[in-house]
This record gives sequence, structure tokens and C-alpha cells, in this order.
Amino acid sequence: MAASVPMSPEDKTRRLFVGTFLSPVQQEALRHLSEHKDELENLWHCRARIVKPVKLHLTWLFLGDVEGKLDEIRAKLQPTVSKFSRLSINFDQIEFWPSAKRPRMVVMTPSLVPDAVKEIAAEIESQLKSYVSKPGHREYRPHITLARLERETFKANALELPDWLVSKSVPVTQRIEKIELIESELGRGGDEYVSLQSFDLRHAK
Repeated sequence: MAASVPMSPEDKTRRLFVGTFLSPVQQEALRHLSEHKDELENLWHCRARIVKPVKLHLTWLFLGDVEGKLDEIRAKLQPTVSKFSRLSINFDQIEFWPSAKRPRMVVMTPSLVPDAVKEIAAEIESQLKSYVSKPGHREYRPHITLARLERETFKANALELPDWLVSKSVPVTQRIEKIELIESELGRGGDEYVSLQSFDLRHAK
């Protein structure tokens, strides 16, 4: 029997997405969500999985499980990202997705999406669409997931956001200076995110 050839780290299957993390200061400022977890669960009558501050991020494109191709993805991201200048996006509202009556997530969203954000997302999708594990076109809706809700049943009454949650959480102005290729690793404590490579946007002229 022929000896098996060890798999190169570049060839293994990875769960990947392209994203930009909030700054450490902004992440820390949203730690109050975890501190009020019990209060929110009692209010919403469901389990709330609060996203760890260090994991708060904007997703540009979710690739899913990708086997190998890491070098190809890096090679396509570098020139794609370098075409765009640094910019900011203002997350000024909090919503239940897909709706307050059938909530699965609590997210921060911008009331106004800058055209440059749409252009970056569209270009990344165009360059990397062949690597997406479950292709299907969806309108790009920039958001930062704050919590995932686990509800066994949906009730007629819509959930409500407490005033303190909104006032303490938004607005958050995210400065987009780099875009990262990120791996989601499933460990004992749940998914952990590892940045495989960062790509800098250009300084604005």
C-alpha cells in the first residue's frame, strides 16, 4: 500500500469569509451586551448567544467551506482591495433580522450605505464568487451581528429593543482601513476567528 502524502496546510478545508473587524476600542464599548445577557433573555423569553466583543465584524463575503485555493483567493483579494480608498460606515440603528416577529439575530445596520461600500462588496463578490460554497445572489446588506437568538416558537407579539440597548450601542462609526481573509475555526468554546491575511486599502487622496 502506498504511503499517504501529508496534507499541506494550504490544501485543507477551511471555513472562510472576508471581513473587517471593529477596532478594539469599539469592541470593548459593546461589552455591555454580554453583561446584560440574562436581562435580555428574560425580556425576549429565549436564549441569546451574544457575540464576543473580539469577534464583532463587518462581513464583505461569506465563502463557506473551501478546500485548498487559499493562495488563489489571496492573489485575487490583494489587487481587488488595493483599488479602493479607506472610508467609514456609520452603524446608527439596531434591528431584529429577519423581523421582530421572527427574530433570529440582533444586528447593527447603517441607515445610509455609502456607495463605496456597495462597490467594494460587489467587486469582492465578482472576484471570489467561484469560491463560494453555496452560491446564490443576495442584495448586500452591511451589518454587524450582536447576538443570535434561539427561539423554539414564535409568538404573535413582536420583540422590542430596550431603550438602553439602543442608546448604549449606537452610533458606531467603523473606519475601514483594511479587509481581512478570516478563517472560522470550530473549537470547544465555539467558533474562533483567525485572520489569515490583511489587505490595506489606499489612503484617500
